[in-house]
Amino acid sequence: MTDGERQTEGLDDTLPRSGSTESQATLREGDLLLERFKLVRLVGRGGMGEVYEARDLRLHATVALKTVRSSSTATSELLDRLRREVQLARAVTHPNVCRVFDLHEGSGPDGTPVVFVTMEYLDGQTLADRLEHGPLPPKQAIPLLEQMAEGLAAIHAKGLVHRDFKPGNVMLVSDEGKLRAVVTDFGIARAARDSGAHGTAWIGTEEGAVIGSPAYMSPEQRQGSEVTARSDIHALALVACEVVSGKLPSESGTLAGVPRSWTSVLRRALDGDPERRPADPRELVATLEGGRRRRRLLEAAVAVGLLLAVAGAVVLSRRAAPSAGLDRRAIAILPLANLSGTPEDDYFGDGLAEDINTQLTKVRGLHVIGRGSTRPFKETNRTVKEIAAELGVGTLLEGSVRRAGGRMRITAQLIDARTNQQLWAETYDRDVRDVLDVQTDVASKVASALALRLSDAEGARLRRGVTSNPEAYDAYLHGIGKADQIFNNRMMRAAMKDFERAVALDPGYAQAHAQLGMEYILYGLFMRARDPSWVEKGRVEVTRALELEPELAVPHVALAQLVFSRHGGWSFDGAMQELARAQELEPDSTHLVRAAIFFHVGLEAQSIRELEAALKLNPGSKQVRLSMVYAYTYNGRWSDALAKAQELGVGTDEDGTQLGDLLRVGKAQEVLKLLSEVDPQGPFLPDPPDSGMALVWSLTGNTDAARFVARIYEDGYAPWGPGEGAHHDMHDLACLEAQLGHPEQAVAWLKNAAASGYPNYLAFSRDPLLDPIRSDPGFIQFMAELRTVWEKRMAAYP
Repeated sequence: MTDGERQTEGLDDTLPRSGSTESQATLREGDLLLERFKLVRLVGRGGMGEVYEARDLRLHATVALKTVRSSSTATSELLDRLRREVQLARAVTHPNVCRVFDLHEGSGPDGTPVVFVTMEYLDGQTLADRLEHGPLPPKQAIPLLEQMAEGLAAIHAKGLVHRDFKPGNVMLVSDEGKLRAVVTDFGIARAARDSGAHGTAWIGTEEGAVIGSPAYMSPEQRQGSEVTARSDIHALALVACEVVSGKLPSESGTLAGVPRSWTSVLRRALDGDPERRPADPRELVATLEGGRRRRRLLEAAVAVGLLLAVAGAVVLSRRAAPSAGLDRRAIAILPLANLSGTPEDDYFGDGLAEDINTQLTKVRGLHVIGRGSTRPFKETNRTVKEIAAELGVGTLLEGSVRRAGGRMRITAQLIDARTNQQLWAETYDRDVRDVLDVQTDVASKVASALALRLSDAEGARLRRGVTSNPEAYDAYLHGIGKADQIFNNRMMRAAMKDFERAVALDPGYAQAHAQLGMEYILYGLFMRARDPSWVEKGRVEVTRALELEPELAVPHVALAQLVFSRHGGWSFDGAMQELARAQELEPDSTHLVRAAIFFHVGLEAQSIRELEAALKLNPGSKQVRLSMVYAYTYNGRWSDALAKAQELGVGTDEDGTQLGDLLRVGKAQEVLKLLSEVDPQGPFLPDPPDSGMALVWSLTGNTDAARFVARIYEDGYAPWGPGEGAHHDMHDLACLEAQLGHPEQAVAWLKNAAASGYPNYLAFSRDPLLDPIRSDPGFIQFMAELRTVWEKRMAAYP
């Protein structure tokens, strides 16, 4: 990433990529605007327009210049709001806050109207980019956090609230050999001044809107309640966790990897009640620094490691079956306890448990609970019967690992949860270089203990794709321990490095090639959609895995996801062929992926059937439970989706899905209430323009704002880039155009959605927001074509 591209990320803009049509600017390098600003180069493209590095010829200074898209159609009301927003931002002048200079209006080189904002040009990288290389030690983190706190305090001193504070909105700029942290992006800042008799006056981007990055939102911000400076302090605490640990707190609130002296301070700042948080961001960081100093003075201090996950899993609303009726062949592998005394060895127990889990899924007749459901029971005090009842299994495998010098002891025991009887136990005393066959041996003996006789093919399958290189296996265990934990950018990159090391140490290690290929493909599909090199690297790795060992399931699951994407032409039949082969090799390895493909193409009953099987195998998985809700949403059963979300104890509001459900059951006003407070001047236009918000406006009478956003998208704006989720935005845009009375544009968006992986006849036929175009000939013809394909698939997959 170039410095210029990092600058635009700091301004919360979509970055251009080579070969992308999005990088085509409306202006050109060298253009002179208002006889004052000479454009040096395009550095990014945001929702409202392009961002340029420019030279201010009057002041002889370099500035960032951000244009306003569709200036020719911008209303005086919109310009008035932009002026107010710039005035608010200009009130803040501080070295740790990106300065906003002015709003300019005039004519462009071709005589068309042009509107743009000038601001400080920052040459550096975002904190998010820096954290991709790993967390910072507390000694390095504290000075940067102090500067971030100073920047936020300066914003708050002017009565403003940032509302989207996150690593991507902090620039790190080299200043005389030292790093200066600069808080950026006032696109969604708001004023919160007392306006006397009228209470709190909210001025800013969008009144009461739930705007920001979900992962960094405070509870009150998610709920659409009053947002104050203490909401930014909540976000600062989250950033502090991420800076020193490389990850955000878990859903249960565990602060893993954070210095012990910081935990109580951060917990206070993360309190659900804003009034219990520190009142000043500088107070938060000063307390962290004080705790760090006291910690160094404690002679009896122990090494800081990963904190244990909160014991207990998410309890589903359904009643667990009594343990007496549980099937012994339904088994859960609990995390292996690390008895070494060094937190750094946690990876080995976690990775080995995952490897054993994978091996047991190859044994027909066993139902193996997914690791996502068993991880919360690490170091738990709950009884075997309690765990088994919650997971719905009859048998538990538990154990421990202890490393000492060059030796390792691994214990494993199989317990009948109904009787608490030990069915099998063994201790493996091995040299650390000689633990390669433990997982295979455990899997074989578990099968025997459960009176399952392995076929020759199954016995051979347990030994396929493994390595004889202990260092390669160690790297592999590191990788699967990370890949199994959380789906985020940094954890995926860390897992990739481990798998890359494994295959470098043993080029014939098929399982490592398969896992590396899976990580590359998922990363390319969902994290770096604009860069096709990632999926191509993944294709090479899974192909190599199959060349080395044709009977591995993971490569086929990875290829199925690749085939049903833009890279594979959204081939439904091709994906089903890959998944059928994976299912032959590992019967329970395909439920979630099959379900996701089914509910995208309108195979409703089929998707729910797959998810019920996945839920039985992995009852604690949030991903499975969310997918169950999506199965109802994406097949046009919006009332059922809302009920299922409540039943399973999950909410889909993080990505707006649940709000879409509410819109389609006639609760547009309720959605508007969730998203905005009463604003006599109307809501500000968000940047980037939001198709979902525009749809809400169209349903609640604000048609002018809805039309403005629709025109921006009609002009070619595409914030999603080439990513895999664009089809849902296209569906919303079709509904928006239908509500605005534009059938031709609505059908065009539906065709785009269908061609981009969402050819869902059921959803389109059931969607009440498309009712205004039901009689349109183009819509009727399109739906007839879609129905023909849908009926063929229904017949092929009854």
